Amino acid sequence: MKQSKLLMKLFSVFLLLSVFIQPQLTNAAEGNSQIIFHNLSEKNDVTYRVFDVTEKYSTITQNGHSEDTAKEKIFELGTLAANEAKSVTSFTTTYDALLQEHGIARFTLENSKTYLILEHNTEDQTDKIVTMPIILTIPKEDLGQTYDLYGKPVTYSRNFSFKKISSDKSNGEQFLGKAAFILSKQINGKTFYLGEQALIGVQHWIESKAEAKSFVSNEQGEVAFNIGLTTGTYSVEEIKAPEGYQITEEATSIEVVIPNNYNKEISIVVGKQAFVTNDARVENNPVKNLPNTQEDAGSYITQIKRYARRVLPKTGEARNHYILLGAAILAIAGLLMIYLKKGREKYEK
Repeated sequence: MKQSKLLMKLFSVFLLLSVFIQPQLTNAAEGNSQIIFHNLSEKNDVTYRVFDVTEKYSTITQNGHSEDTAKEKIFELGTLAANEAKSVTSFTTTYDALLQEHGIARFTLENSKTYLILEHNTEDQTDKIVTMPIILTIPKEDLGQTYDLYGKPVTYSRNFSFKKISSDKSNGEQFLGKAAFILSKQINGKTFYLGEQALIGVQHWIESKAEAKSFVSNEQGEVAFNIGLTTGTYSVEEIKAPEGYQITEEATSIEVVIPNNYNKEISIVVGKQAFVTNDARVENNPVKNLPNTQEDAGSYITQIKRYARRVLPKTGEARNHYILLGAAILAIAGLLMIYLKKGREKYEK
């Protein structure tokens, strides 16, 4: 009887081990890794989508950006499903009997790739707690590895960016650095500006425009607002143009609309043209060239003098004109006197 119970226990252990070992062997053979996702809010029925961002991530890192910067840039792309990334799978959290925890999901992902995981619930997420986007890179050599991912709950917010370019496209698109912008929004009918004390996800709105936080374009012309804005409409104003350029009217009133969930695109309106974030372009007009050297200035002034000489009479010419005018007046006066004298003589006769 004891042997029978012992055999039953051994058989149960064997079955349990086979449940864990077999998927790992299969995953290792197929070059996949096991993912165990934990929603830290322990929420069930939360759906997520997984995107393959390997190419995008590789491009950013190869351009000299650090891994942290690359992750920040990919976090901005909350609409990858419709734009640049390939959706590879989706999953929904549920109760996990083995871990005896809520908010768990199990799935596999292919190795040698970088993935972006986004919460995909379609309801309005304005001012709600959502899961922060997750970046996961699985190395090629990690065959059969199990990854535990933890979805951190954060308040829903978004970042946006646009490019600063020259309106002169004769030599192609020219990106402009060192252009400065400020951000504002309407609160109870009054304009408030984002202050210098603003942090990621924590906004500090002030009434003083002079003390507003400045966002400056880099050498690639990118102006990044990585501060975690909640749903709403915002205004961006250019306050300083790059050297050699002037601010356009369109650049003083740029409208930015943050939607109410990750599945919608951020809208950026410049003048009458609407863009989605990362595609938006804000132009500066080149300042017309004036003489910038003493030699050029001297040549410019000489040309003006020559033109003036052609238009205005010389000093001698002006004197001759006055002599002729005086002679004409005297001649007319003499003729008039002769005419009057003859008339008087005729009257006396």
